[in-house]
Amino acid sequence: MKKLKLILSLLLIVFLVACQPEEQPGEEKKDRTMTNHSVYENGINYPDELWQKPTFYYDEDKDIDNRNIKAVWLRSDYQGQESYAFAYLGYPAVIKENMPAVLLLHGGGGTAYPDWVSRWTDLGYVALAVDLEGNQPKEDANMSLTPNLLYTNSVYPTPKNQHFNDFNKPIEETWIYYATKTAIIANSFLHNLDDVEKLKIGVVGVSWGGFIASVITGYDDRFSFSVPIYVTLNNEGTDSNLSDYLSVSPAASIFDNDDPLGHIQTPMLILGSNVDQSSRLDSLVKTYLKVPNGYLSIHDNLLHAQGIAADLLEPYLFATAMNEDKPYPKIITQPTSSKNEVTIELPENITIDRARLIYAEEDIHIQASYGRKNVSVNEQTVTFDVAEEMVYYYINILDSSGITTSSLIIDKNKE
Repeated sequence: MKKLKLILSLLLIVFLVACQPEEQPGEEKKDRTMTNHSVYENGINYPDELWQKPTFYYDEDKDIDNRNIKAVWLRSDYQGQESYAFAYLGYPAVIKENMPAVLLLHGGGGTAYPDWVSRWTDLGYVALAVDLEGNQPKEDANMSLTPNLLYTNSVYPTPKNQHFNDFNKPIEETWIYYATKTAIIANSFLHNLDDVEKLKIGVVGVSWGGFIASVITGYDDRFSFSVPIYVTLNNEGTDSNLSDYLSVSPAASIFDNDDPLGHIQTPMLILGSNVDQSSRLDSLVKTYLKVPNGYLSIHDNLLHAQGIAADLLEPYLFATAMNEDKPYPKIITQPTSSKNEVTIELPENITIDRARLIYAEEDIHIQASYGRKNVSVNEQTVTFDVAEEMVYYYINILDSSGITTSSLIIDKNKE
């Protein structure tokens, strides 16, 4: 754990020093606007009150003093009953003015993880991890524990994650509505903290939390960055777990719809895996293509777990780059079926470490087998050859800061 903290801190220092852009005379930085209500009106109805300062109370008995973490309950009513969601609010060791902040959304069977909060507070962030499944963490909760050891039921009336099986109820009484609503409330809580810079609050979600982050990013434009991990949108009609859940409750597809993301300017890093049962590779890419200010990172053979997601370097480096208005690696020339070349834009003093062609010799599906091939790198350009038997493929580029950047998928069957 200490070694990981040191690596993260060193990489952030190296990355941000390398990212210093030259100042242009007379150049003015554009102000970012935020809206205190839903910015998408044709989908889910989120009331304006969610964007106001929420009711909350601190629970000192559950504080983790040696980590500078406070326990807090945020009001999020359910079925007309007064209810509260548990959250851990962490502060850096040194409190400053105008600190950046991050909202942390756990996956299915998870809760508000204090050790995930600490990963971010160690880097100078105020971090809020909120429970979205009607639970409260046990005293020794951490990301390695199974649900039976991790939490107990909340004392408040809250719905449980039923994988969309509760869509026989009005949408406002479903778990996914409660979870997304609570996440927006949690963002409003962060926006009303005195020491937090309102323009530097982002969101990171893992698994179901990634799905929730993807949903609320399209409705709530107050985030300075958004990082859904493993799961995004566009799952319907695939052979993923999320698609299976949606097929049982078609009405839930309103949450899987990526249209809201097409209207926001929030920088969004789509971070996933090519071997994930929950969300298929092409779902990640479709979501990326919808986002006006998107970045794509598909890790090869990345396993699905909360702790593994928290260990990834990209969310921390992306958050800091976006909050400091620094460059972040991005592919600017994508491959096509007739052009086997990729050009990547890199921050200063960052170089390509290696590049790989990831390919399959079968149609896209959850359990596809992948081949890998190292490809040629010439400064910021990657070139490769495509064999006849390759059905679909993409390029992964790893740079000297440790960031993985991915190209679009080229699918010969869909040309």
